[in-house]
Amino acid sequence: MIRTHLLKKRISILMASIAFLVLVMALPMVAWSQQTTETLPQTKRLSILICSPSTDVVYNRFGHAAIRLMDEDAGSDIIYNYGTFDNTIPNFEIRFMRGETDYYVEALPSAYYLNEFIQNGRGVTELVLNLSQEEISRVQTYLNRNIQPENRQYRYNFLYDNCATRLISIVKEATGGTLQIPDKGEERTWRELINGCCTDAPWVQLGIDMVIGSKADASATTEEQFFLPGRILDMLPHTTLLRPDGSASPLVMDTIELFSPLPFSTEPSEEGWPTPLAASIVLLALTIGIVVMDIHRRKICRLYDSIVMGIVGLSGCIIFAMVFFSVHPHTSPNYILFLLHPLHLLIGLPLTAIPRLRQAGFVYHFINFAELSLIGLVIWFLPQQVVMPLYVTGIAMWLLSARWILINKWRKNVR
Repeated sequence: MIRTHLLKKRISILMASIAFLVLVMALPMVAWSQQTTETLPQTKRLSILICSPSTDVVYNRFGHAAIRLMDEDAGSDIIYNYGTFDNTIPNFEIRFMRGETDYYVEALPSAYYLNEFIQNGRGVTELVLNLSQEEISRVQTYLNRNIQPENRQYRYNFLYDNCATRLISIVKEATGGTLQIPDKGEERTWRELINGCCTDAPWVQLGIDMVIGSKADASATTEEQFFLPGRILDMLPHTTLLRPDGSASPLVMDTIELFSPLPFSTEPSEEGWPTPLAASIVLLALTIGIVVMDIHRRKICRLYDSIVMGIVGLSGCIIFAMVFFSVHPHTSPNYILFLLHPLHLLIGLPLTAIPRLRQAGFVYHFINFAELSLIGLVIWFLPQQVVMPLYVTGIAMWLLSARWILINKWRKNVR
């Protein structure tokens, strides 16, 4: 019995020793396994590049965005640019106005791409995305498929499918996730967002206010604001990526300013030109002087009226084309068309300029007077912002047509 007990005791000690030895040997392996998982080599890095705006051409005022993919294994550093277009194609300007512009993606070495912005004095900020290697690989597959000749072209849309929105869509598709963007109370309309890029160019702002309609006065959601690269730079570092498995993580893990932009002036850049408001006030003052003079001499200055009708009529033709022949979003409906319309050029101008058509000219100006009076009553209730220069221009046109009625004194012929 004693021997049996000692044997069992020795066997227990031996088993415990073996177990202890196995445990000691296994610990480094577990630690190594954990270390390998945690420090898995990150050979690929994906980031979004935000390029600052410039004033050399209108479309550069809104900035630019591109996607950068660095692959250490392949020894590559490529930037994919969805903002490339060919302005030498036939009727490019007309196609652009109609919203039928085709852009394409182009893959360029990063050094070559960035050098262009350095030479132009534009800053570049890199937003390094917090994605897994698998997610980055999916983006890489998508991009490489996109740059193939049969896939590289797409129908550009300034507000909903441009060089910036494409990048956000690619990230969401690769991760299958959604974006949780903090609401900082910065509710803005499409018009405010666009005009905010043209504070130094009041005539550009006026042109934009003329051709975009009432839909532009609706508020853009926080994600819709990403059509402007500057808004991506402002909000993406504070955005959370919610993945399908329920996990959440910051979308951006690092923000790097690669190059600082040269000073960007926000002062009016159109030297030698009055602002649109100043020009409209001059037009109104000149119109008042012409009206007073014409009433005093009971005769209409047809030359002045013809010039005004021609200018507003040409403007109306552009607005008419954008409303009825353009696929650009937010150009229709446009209530400015009731103020500036093609009929001023096609009908009003000849009826005003040709003396023997004075009776028909009186009828036209009577109708115009009645229309502008009605617009003046409801203009503040329209679902569209009417900027002050256009409002002042409308008053000037109203005075011209009122003068036709006063001089005629409701008779059929203008003396």
